[in-house]
Amino acid sequence: QHLLCYVVFCFSSYRHFLYRRHAFCLLDRGNLDKAEAEFKKLLDIPDSNAYALKELAYIQKQKKTDQQTE
Repeated sequence: QHLLCYVVFCFSSYRHFLYRRHAFCLLDRGNLDKAEAEFKKLLDIPDSNAYALKELAYIQKQKKTDQQTE
């Protein structure tokens, strides 16, 4: 039973990592709106919340910079 809990925990953590990575790749490609939507989904995941907040702040800063240069 403990092994099963460990496997479920590891799979869940890995899945959360993949969500974070996907959102980061969108951001890296300049898809700010899609990345923002994905990071907002991560706010409900405890081990991803702080990372998502940091990246959402970066996106807002980037959008503001982009608006100023237009």
